[in-house]
Amino acid sequence: MPSIAYTYTDPHCLLRICLRYVSAARQTGVRNVLVTAGYCNPEPWRHLLEVTDAARIDLKGMNDDFYRKFCSGTVGPVQRCLVDAVAKGVHVEVINLIIPTLNDSQDDIRKLTRWIKTNLGSDIPLHFSRFFPQYKMQHLPPTPLETLDIARQIAMEEGLNYVYIGNIRSPEGENTYCPACHKMLIERQGFIMVQINLKTDAVRAAAKKFTGCGNESPRVYGKGAGCRLGCISIRIECCKSRCTSQVPAGKAGVEISRSSEIFKCNKFTI
Repeated sequence: MPSIAYTYTDPHCLLRICLRYVSAARQTGVRNVLVTAGYCNPEPWRHLLEVTDAARIDLKGMNDDFYRKFCSGTVGPVQRCLVDAVAKGVHVEVINLIIPTLNDSQDDIRKLTRWIKTNLGSDIPLHFSRFFPQYKMQHLPPTPLETLDIARQIAMEEGLNYVYIGNIRSPEGENTYCPACHKMLIERQGFIMVQINLKTDAVRAAAKKFTGCGNESPRVYGKGAGCRLGCISIRIECCKSRCTSQVPAGKAGVEISRSSEIFKCNKFTI
C-alpha cells in the first residue's frame, strides 16, 4: 500500500508544511507515517492525527530529570501525545533508545514498560534500540546486546506482547511471535521478512461477514488448542446466551486462521 514516512527532521519542526502534505496525501489515498519524538502541543498534534495512519514515537525515558538534561524537555507531553494517538486509532509503535549508564537500569525499563501497558495497551509494539556513540556522547560505549535482551525479557514479563530489538541483529528480537503459544508468526533478518506464517486474507474475509456484541469468546479446536491469538484454526462463536439474534444465520462458527493483527467489524473485534 503506498505511503509516505515523514522522518529524520521531526514533522513537528515544519508542522504547517507537514500538515499540507499529509492532508494532500490522504486525499489521494496515500497513507501517512510519522517518525517523531512526540513533543508537541495538544491542539496541533490532534489536527495532525486526523490525517495520520501510523506513528513511530520515541519514549526516551520515564523521568523529567533525564528529559531535561538530555532532551531539553519533559516526559509529560510525550506521554500525552502517545495516549492521544492511540485513542485516535492511529497505529502506534514506541521506540526506546537504551543508552548505557543513563537509562539502562532494569528499574527504568520496568517502569517504562508498565506505563506502556497501563496507558497504551499490551499490544502496542515496543522497540528497544541500540545506542552508538556519536556527537556529544562519544564517551559512552554502544549498548551491549545482553542489555537489550534483558530489556526485551522484562517488557514481556510485564505483559507486552510485541517487543523488538533494533539497530543490531538479534536471533529472536527481530521476529513476531504469537503471544499465546509463542509460535513464530513473522521471521525477519534486518529489513527482510524471511517467513510469514499468517493468513490475513482469511481473517479479513471472516471479519467482514461477522457481527457480534463485543463479548465473544473464541473457542479453539484442534492441534495447539489454547492459542487464541495467532496461528491455529479456530472458530468464532458469539456469546449465545446474550445476543444470539445478532449473529447472522450461518456466520457463527466461521473457521479462519488467526493473525497477530487486530481487525474490527462493527461491534466485533478479532
